[in-house]
Amino acid sequence: MMQGNRESNSTADRSVGNMQHNTMWSETGSVRGGNKTRGSNNAPGKAERFKKYDLKWAETASSVRFPVLIALLLILSIIVSGHNAYATSIVLDVNKEKREKDHLLIPYIFPDTATGLAFGPAMAWKGYGQEQMNLLGALMYSSNGSKGIFFLERNYQVPWAKRFFIDVNVIVADYEEIRAYVDGLPGFPERAGSNDSDPDDYMVGFGEDRWGEIRLKYLLPIGSGRDTIINTFRVKHGLLVDGATGGETWNPFDGGRTTLEVRFFYRGLTFDSPDDPVGGREFETNGIRLSLEYDNTDFWVNPTSGSVTNLAVSRDFGWFGSSNTWSTVEGEYGKFIDLGTTNSFRQIVLALDAWTIESPTWESNPGPLGTEIEHSPPSYMGATLGGFWRLRAYPRFRFHGKSAIYYAAELRLTPYWNPLADWKLIKSLEMDWWQFVPFVEAGRVTDEAWDLGDLHEDMQWAAGVGVRFMLKRMVARVDVAASDESTGVKVMVNQPF
Repeated sequence: MMQGNRESNSTADRSVGNMQHNTMWSETGSVRGGNKTRGSNNAPGKAERFKKYDLKWAETASSVRFPVLIALLLILSIIVSGHNAYATSIVLDVNKEKREKDHLLIPYIFPDTATGLAFGPAMAWKGYGQEQMNLLGALMYSSNGSKGIFFLERNYQVPWAKRFFIDVNVIVADYEEIRAYVDGLPGFPERAGSNDSDPDDYMVGFGEDRWGEIRLKYLLPIGSGRDTIINTFRVKHGLLVDGATGGETWNPFDGGRTTLEVRFFYRGLTFDSPDDPVGGREFETNGIRLSLEYDNTDFWVNPTSGSVTNLAVSRDFGWFGSSNTWSTVEGEYGKFIDLGTTNSFRQIVLALDAWTIESPTWESNPGPLGTEIEHSPPSYMGATLGGFWRLRAYPRFRFHGKSAIYYAAELRLTPYWNPLADWKLIKSLEMDWWQFVPFVEAGRVTDEAWDLGDLHEDMQWAAGVGVRFMLKRMVARVDVAASDESTGVKVMVNQPF
């Protein structure tokens, strides 16, 4: 969710009949075609739900989606003024000298298909302890008995090692109705979630989510990070006027900021559906993710020039009760080209992105209920397409496999005309500008080792338009996308790349 390493940081990420509703309030859509007949309603008792099964069953719980408290984070991220997705920067209006301390208690209520009517308190603190630091927390309860607690800390600078920053994420939640693209339903010849799979090949059931992450980030003393650790971007009407960190030449030693991140993660997921012949699935993963990011853009919040390069390796060693051992290797490159201005648009930017990933440990074999997969990562960390960031016309984790490739192109048009800037209902959100963004996407997953030819055959695609807003020096977006299978509406903070 936070910008950081895009989808992977964000951490950390749905439809009945012809008008299927997604389980995240901010991710809605429809799938073309009706549902197949599902199984009986004779679900096992709760005491039987979460006994452990073979890893070939347990690992498939990784494609379950647990979204509601993450959705709440989107609200908080927008409300917290000047929130910085990168620990090493602060965004200020040209009229302000420093970031001010602030806190906010927010009661919330919203409907969701996973929870019914969800409600509770949320609290946000910014600038306490350290100017760039943020704390976010929430409690959730709902009309169908779903409940959870959420905590996030961002941008803590280690006092005795100024180049080190620490982020913490914690979520504990129970959901009454979630979706999983896993094998087990009769009448579907392809593996659920594969490139050629049926869009109705999924199960809906009860789930539990236990998620924790600690991220240690180190800003290398090269480029623009050599002399400035916490950079200050100064903006006027939402556009950068001072503090650019890159965008001129591609050379990590001369410009841009290079960050090394070590992420320690744990996630425990359980899933139980009356349609599931297994009767209950449980998956636990913990491990380390190492990433190196070279951000050579001028302004990461809304880049107009430069590029972002990211390389990452993730590993679950099978320790501490982990259900599976697995590894992934991935890379991403984003490029931004300033196309100037016109009489109507104050800024025109062509944004391009390419991403690829492989899990070298992934093994798949035929089984009695479909394809049995071992040593594969959970979908939110593996080769997956669909959701808020990649192939936005599809539900989250719609496609997942051993390897994947993805491309996107966006034309980001920022008009001079801003009719909502003085609208009293949103004036407190300080909307500096809005963008109209047509975009196209293409991608594919496979169950085979990374092969450029295979990954470019029978690719999935999506096309759409987005509306972006600069609110409180952060970007919020509403993207509407369509494909030959489904349509989707995604609401999220930050540009998708």
